[in-house]
Amino acid sequence: MTTTTSSSKPGRFRELYRDILHRNRGYLWLYSALVAVCYPLLFALEAFKRVDPAEAARIQAYAPETLAQNPMYFYSFEGLGCNFAGVSIVFFLMIALLAPMILALVLNSYMHSKKASDVYHAIPVSRGTLLTANAAVGMTIIGLPLAASNLFIMAVQIAKFGFLPDVTAYLWLDALGWMICGFAIYAVTTFVSVCVGTVFDTFVLSGTLLLAAPVLSALGLAVTELFLFGWSAGMDALTFVTRLSPVTLMIERFAIADGTLGASSPIRLFGPGRLPGANLALLVWLALGLLIFLAAVRVYRRRRTEVAETTSSRGALQALVKLAGTAVCGVTAGLIACSGSHGRTDFLLWTALIGALTYAVAEVVLNRGFKTLVRSLPLGAATVAGVVLVSLIPMTGAFGYESRVPAPEEVAAVEIGYTGRYAADISICRVEPGLPDNGGKAGRAVGYTNEVLLSAPEDLSAVEAFHRDVIAKRYRPYEGITLEPGEEYMHLGSTITYTLKNGRTLTRRYEGAGTGSIRLLAPLETSPDLLAQTHPAFFDRGQDVKKWRISDPFGAWTVEKAWPAAESQALLDAMRTDLLAQTVEDLLHPSDAPVAWVTFEADLPPEGAPRASTSGSFLVTESSLHTRAFLAEKGVLDEIAPDLDACYAVGVSGSGVRYLTTSDSAVLQVIPGRGEFTANDYDYLKENVEASRRYYAENPDVLAADFSPGEDVELDEWGNAVVQAQMAGASEVLFEDPADIAALAAAAVPSWDTTEPVVCANFWFRGATGGTPVLLPLSRLPEDLRQRIAYPYGVPGE
Repeated sequence: MTTTTSSSKPGRFRELYRDILHRNRGYLWLYSALVAVCYPLLFALEAFKRVDPAEAARIQAYAPETLAQNPMYFYSFEGLGCNFAGVSIVFFLMIALLAPMILALVLNSYMHSKKASDVYHAIPVSRGTLLTANAAVGMTIIGLPLAASNLFIMAVQIAKFGFLPDVTAYLWLDALGWMICGFAIYAVTTFVSVCVGTVFDTFVLSGTLLLAAPVLSALGLAVTELFLFGWSAGMDALTFVTRLSPVTLMIERFAIADGTLGASSPIRLFGPGRLPGANLALLVWLALGLLIFLAAVRVYRRRRTEVAETTSSRGALQALVKLAGTAVCGVTAGLIACSGSHGRTDFLLWTALIGALTYAVAEVVLNRGFKTLVRSLPLGAATVAGVVLVSLIPMTGAFGYESRVPAPEEVAAVEIGYTGRYAADISICRVEPGLPDNGGKAGRAVGYTNEVLLSAPEDLSAVEAFHRDVIAKRYRPYEGITLEPGEEYMHLGSTITYTLKNGRTLTRRYEGAGTGSIRLLAPLETSPDLLAQTHPAFFDRGQDVKKWRISDPFGAWTVEKAWPAAESQALLDAMRTDLLAQTVEDLLHPSDAPVAWVTFEADLPPEGAPRASTSGSFLVTESSLHTRAFLAEKGVLDEIAPDLDACYAVGVSGSGVRYLTTSDSAVLQVIPGRGEFTANDYDYLKENVEASRRYYAENPDVLAADFSPGEDVELDEWGNAVVQAQMAGASEVLFEDPADIAALAAAAVPSWDTTEPVVCANFWFRGATGGTPVLLPLSRLPEDLRQRIAYPYGVPGE
C-alpha cells in the first residue's frame, strides 16, 4: 500500500506546471481551434457582413442619431458583451461547459490506474501540489483561448464600432463568469476523481453532482405546478433553479442579455434586477469551487493507491447517484404518463415503477454486476417510497396551501391579473424616453403589464370573494370541472398577489375560471383604482393623441377628427368623469342605449411615463353626460346618427360571442373593431340562409338532428336559444322585416352580465360600407324572436 506523501522543493511547482502543460499541449491547440471557429470567427463574419446601402441611407436620413447612439444597429449580436453571433452561442456553450469536465478526467486519470498512481506519487512533490498543478494547467487550457478570443473580438468591436465602455466591460465580465463556472465544474470533477477508482465512475458521479440540483428542482417545479392548485413557478423560482449549478448559471446569463439594441447602448437587459443576482451567484460558485477543490486536496492526501481500478456501489456519492436517478427517471416517466389525462394515479404508478427499475439499473451498473442487487432492495424500496411520498405533497394540497386565503383585515393591498373590459384589446406599458427608430419623437415601450394594484376595502372584498369561489370550484379542465347550467370556462391566466400588513406576500395563479366566478369581480369594473390603471383616459395625454375616430353603435357611420391638444385633453377628461360615474348595475343590466364608440390613437410620451397606451376607446351611452355634451358641441353626434329606417337587414349569431366581446371580464362588452363586416357579407349570408332553408325543408330528419341540443345539455330560462343558435347550420340568423329590425335595435345594450346569454347582431344600412356587431341580451328580446333565433328553419317536428 502506497501512502507516502512527498515534500516539494521551492520552484518545483513551476517546473511541474510547465511539464504537465507541455505534455498536454495537444489539448490546448485542439480547444483553441474549436473555440476560434465557434466564437471569434463567427463574430467576425457577422461584424464584417455587407449592410444594405439603401437601408443604411434610410436610417441615416430618418434618424441620424440612431447610428450615433447604437453603432451595432444593423448587426445581430447576442450576449452581455454583444460578442456572440447566431449559432455560436450554442456551439460555444457546449464546448465551454464540457471542456472543464473532460480536462479534469484527463489530467486526473492517473489516479484510476495503479501503475500510473505509483509513478506519479513517486515524484518528489506533495499530492496537493500535484493536484494544484493539474488544476492550473486545466484552467490555462480553458483561459488562454478565451482571453485571446475576447481580445480579438474587442479589437474588432473598437475598429468597427468604436470604443463602447459598457460593451467592453460586459465582455470581460462574461469571460470572468466562464472562468469561474469552468473552475467550479473542474473542481467538482476533481473531487469525485479522488473519491472513486475509475474514470467511468468519475464521469457518472460528477455529472450527477453537477446536474442533480437543477434537474430535480425543475422536475419538482413541474410536478408542483401540475398538481398544486393555485401555484405557478414564477421567474424567481426558475432563476433560482438555473443558479444551482455552474453548468446552468451561464445559460441564465444568456437569457438576461438580449441582442435587441437599446436607446443609448447596444445592450438591453431582460429585468436588469436579475444581473446582480447572477453576479452574486458567480461569486458563490467561486467560493464553492475553492472549497470543493480544497476538500479534494484533503481527501487526496489520505487516498490509498489501492482505490485505483476499484468499483463500489457504496458511499455517499453512489447513494446520491441512485437517489437522483430514481427521482429524475421516475418523475419524468410519471409526467409523461399523465401528460394526456393528468391522472394522479397514472403519475404515481409510473413514478414508482420506473423509479424502481432505475434504481436497480444504477445498482447493477455502479457495482458492475448483480451480486449486491438483492441486498440493496430494501434501500431501493425506501428510495422509491420517498420519491412517491414527496410527490404526494402537492397532490394533497401542500398542507393547506390550496385553501389559504388571507382575511381582509390582514391585507394591505392586492395585485391581480384582471384589467377589465376596456383593456382587452390594448397594450399598457411603461415608457422610457426616446426611441431611436423614431428620431426621439416618441417614447420607447418597455414592461408591458396586465396586472393592477388595488387597496380599497370594496376591491379587496371582491377579490377575496372571487378567490374563495375559485378554490371551492377548483377550475381545472383535466380534473373534470363542473360548471353551472349556462356557465362557460374562460382562460384567464390570472395571478393574485396579496401584500399583507405584516409585510409578507401571498401569491396564487389560476389559469381559468367559470363565468360565475368571474362575475364576482364585477365591482372592480367601477373601481377608481382599476380604471386609473387600465383605461387610457386616466394616463394618456391630449397632446399625445394623434387622431380620434367616432362611430355610431352599429359601426355604420364613422368620422375622424384631429382636435388640438387642449380639446383632446377635454375629451379625455369627459370620458374619465363618465367612467367614474358608472355603477356596477349600469354595466351589468344597463337601462340606457349605446350612443357612439369613441376611439383614439396616440404616441407614447417622448419624455417617458410610468403608464401609457397607444390607443384607447370608450362606449358612449345615454348616461355619459359629459362625453355626449362634448361630442354634441362639436356636432359629431349629428354626423353619425344612424337612421333605422335605412337598415334593411340584421344578422344575429350566438356563436363567436366570446371572441367578439371582453369574454374574460365580468362585464361583456363588444371589443371595438373586432368582427367588422362589409355590405357584401349580407349577400353571402342571404344566399347561405336560403340554401339552408331549402335543404332543411327537403330533409326534416337532418333538421331535427342539427337543432337538438341533446339530452346531456342543461338549459336555463334563456339558454335554449343560445345553444340552438350555436349549433345551427348557418352561422347567423337573418332578419329583414322592419318590425323585427326595430325590436332588435331596441334590445341593443352597451354591456351586459357575463353569466347571462347574449347574441351579437350585425346591422346593414343602405349607404354604409359595413359595420361592427352590437350586443343583444336574449332576455331583452321578445319570445318570438328568441324562438326564431333558436330555430331559424322551423321547430323540428312541427
